Amino acid sequence: MIEPVGLEDRAAEVLRVLEEQHPTVLYVTGTCGVGKSTLAMRAGQVLAEHVGEPFWAIDLCHAPESFLLAQQVEQILGKSSPGAAASRGVLLLDNVDAALAGSGLLSGGPGLWPTAVVAGLNPPRLLIVTATRRTGSSRVQNWEVPPLGLPASPGGELSVPISDAGAVFLRAARHAGAEWSVDEGAYGLVAPICRQAMGVPEALI
Repeated sequence: MIEPVGLEDRAAEVLRVLEEQHPTVLYVTGTCGVGKSTLAMRAGQVLAEHVGEPFWAIDLCHAPESFLLAQQVEQILGKSSPGAAASRGVLLLDNVDAALAGSGLLSGGPGLWPTAVVAGLNPPRLLIVTATRRTGSSRVQNWEVPPLGLPASPGGELSVPISDAGAVFLRAARHAGAEWSVDEGAYGLVAPICRQAMGVPEALI
């Protein structure tokens, strides 16, 4: 697996914001394939490990049509009880864009916790949601994942290996055992590929 360039730095930045702002909902947004899930997974796992609490992830992109989100969340979080901790654990709901329609759990965007309280569930310490669209709610912490930096244009072939997009493509080519030489002679071919992919990691690897 090709790890995204700068993943650890981005995750550290997210964790810094979480520590400063103490949000209960983190909305990670960006175009398809830009690395939202990877970043959210890494940040959620590190936070959960740091506070010594569980981490759960539900990938809604591959859930069957009959998948019932509310029931799944209830099984994970459990019912609240007198004396129980107010919140614990980190829950990631990955790829929520279309999956939440009609779920009855997140109506109105990040309204899970008011709904959870009414339903008698134990809300976790942090809910992380990944989606392509940014939420306008003031109750959540938004975090947009940008595409990778591109080689300089026009020309700029020599900037390929120092650009994030170029570095990812070259690393993937070496990992795949590219038969052509990955050197300065190939940079003129790589630069337009990076621009065509618009810096989206999944399109480059």
